[in-house]
Amino acid sequence: MATVVFFGPLVDLTGCRRDVSKGRTLEQVVEDVCGRFGDEFTSALTSCSIWVDGEPVELDAQVSESAEVAFLPPVSGG
Repeated sequence: MATVVFFGPLVDLTGCRRDVSKGRTLEQVVEDVCGRFGDEFTSALTSCSIWVDGEPVELDAQVSESAEVAFLPPVSGG
């Protein structure tokens, strides 16, 4: 199973920093986590980037069992 990592406010919405998903494509991983973490999490994803193994990818990208999928909210700075 792929490792899923959440950052920033997504940690509060999911109640965890790391999880796993059986999704074989990025789209399946997104559907999986959205289904489990609900509407508020799903809404938050509209402003997030999603990277697989440190690279931005398209939703149809394959996700290996050893992959790390990172959900990255926008960063604010000062």
